[in-house]
Amino acid sequence: MDRSELAWEDDAGGLTGQQSRGTVFLVVADPRLRREFTAISGTQHLAIEPFSSWERFLTSVPPGQPGCLVVDLGVPGVDVRRLFDQLACREIDLGVVVVAAEYDAATVVKAIKAGAVDFLGLPCANQIMWRQALEAATAATRQRREERIRRATVQRRLSHLSQGEWEVLRRILDGKSNRQMAAELGISVRAVEHRRSRVMKKLRVASVADLVRLAVSAEAFAGHRFG
Repeated sequence: MDRSELAWEDDAGGLTGQQSRGTVFLVVADPRLRREFTAISGTQHLAIEPFSSWERFLTSVPPGQPGCLVVDLGVPGVDVRRLFDQLACREIDLGVVVVAAEYDAATVVKAIKAGAVDFLGLPCANQIMWRQALEAATAATRQRREERIRRATVQRRLSHLSQGEWEVLRRILDGKSNRQMAAELGISVRAVEHRRSRVMKKLRVASVADLVRLAVSAEAFAGHRFG
């Protein structure tokens, strides 16, 4: 089997990592700040889409968008404790940079613990800090997309297995030989070999090592247990 087949693919066949940098979504209430953010982001050659309302952002941006989100805690309706739950409910998995003019250390800690990639105080005229925050948030978005692709790929491949193939798969992962599997399942060694071959083909793996890696991904992403 060509090992290139082991690359993760999304439903459209696109490989991970092959996507644009995307858009910086700005949720900032103050028009002056929106203009400043737009000017700074423009120097990084990033597309900018500003919003003055948190609700408008939530209802306008579809899931799976590349890029990142910059959100101002001064915008009505933005709560650092609820922000990430609201994004998750809408399957918006953008990397987030939180900004605020008035804040304390506890607010910064809450934002980072909740999932923010960075926290910047306003005004923020330091373009190096701004660039680093945007790059980190955009990279976080790419990583989350790749994880989503892996999850969908693992679930799709595992869904193709029959019950008999599942039984063989579990025993392969337990390190059992074909003869041991045959004895436990009450079938011939040849039947085990056929099932094993189908498992490898359906899961698109070339070796037991590849199979173990996929199983680890299944446990991490899809909630499957093989023990």
